[in-house]
Amino acid sequence: MRTVALVAGIGILVANAAGVVRVLIVPRPAGSAATVSMRVVRAAFGQLARLPRRYEAKDRLLALSEPVALVALLATWLVIATGAELRLSRSSWKLRWRSPAWHPPEW
Repeated sequence: MRTVALVAGIGILVANAAGVVRVLIVPRPAGSAATVSMRVVRAAFGQLARLPRRYEAKDRLLALSEPVALVALLATWLVIATGAELRLSRSSWKLRWRSPAWHPPEW
């Protein structure tokens, strides 16, 4: 079971890294599971932009949408990478402690 968790953690990290490369480097629109946060932010700002009547107010509001969407995307990548890293470290820590060749130090 710990080996499955280790492989799953590695898979999540690889998928997350591939998503970062697709979003930042590929010149055409490329999505990943993490880009859902950007779509949610854009949809929320789109709904908020319906409220003001003046063009200038809508423009000011929509000008904030992309910076907020990028911060949300970076936060999503960070959460995914941290979760995968915790999964990896936890599973490998348990594997080390269960190893018959290694014994914890006696205090």
